[in-house]
Amino acid sequence: MLSALVPRRIANEEISDALEVVHHMARAGRPKCFIALKVATTYFWVGVHTLLHCAERVAGIVKVITGKSDKD
Repeated sequence: MLSALVPRRIANEEISDALEVVHHMARAGRPKCFIALKVATTYFWVGVHTLLHCAERVAGIVKVITGKSDKD
């Protein structure tokens, strides 16, 4: 469900990588609290990277509207 709410790049990279780690942890018999911690940290970092992605998009829109570039 989380992958439907975030940009595709973040879903493909971070969520799929985290799912692989979680499956590996489950197969290795790691405690459920460790798996839950991995899920929680994934939610945190996906949220941070989604906010950064949105901020970059807003900054790009502001540059286009104001006509400013990185060289100014």
